Amino acid sequence: MSSTPSRRSIGIVYGGRSAEHDVSCASGLSVLRAVDRNRFDAVAIGVTRAGAFVVPDADVVQAAIDGGADVAANAIADHLDATGLRVHLVPSATAGRVDLVSAAGGTALATLDVV
Repeated sequence: MSSTPSRRSIGIVYGGRSAEHDVSCASGLSVLRAVDRNRFDAVAIGVTRAGAFVVPDADVVQAAIDGGADVAANAIADHLDATGLRVHLVPSATAGRVDLVSAAGGTALATLDVV
């Protein structure tokens, strides 16, 4: 009998400083909705228009994943805002991984396998 491999932690980056910010926020939400939750622990990582990295509150992310605008009418309206707790991505003590750290206090929030 084979054991079930542990789920991988992945960071989904969306938003950014470009004129395509809104499109990226909509695309990021689409990716978050499509992630297989049985295989991956996904963390939404927004990039503000000013270029700061932020992590939205888990309840906000889940509401966006569960909700949805009338996509046929306006796909861009169905998006996840790049707002939340300001964070930094730093190399992890574990080779090949990245730590998500609070910018305010340096508290480690998650260790990611892939971003």
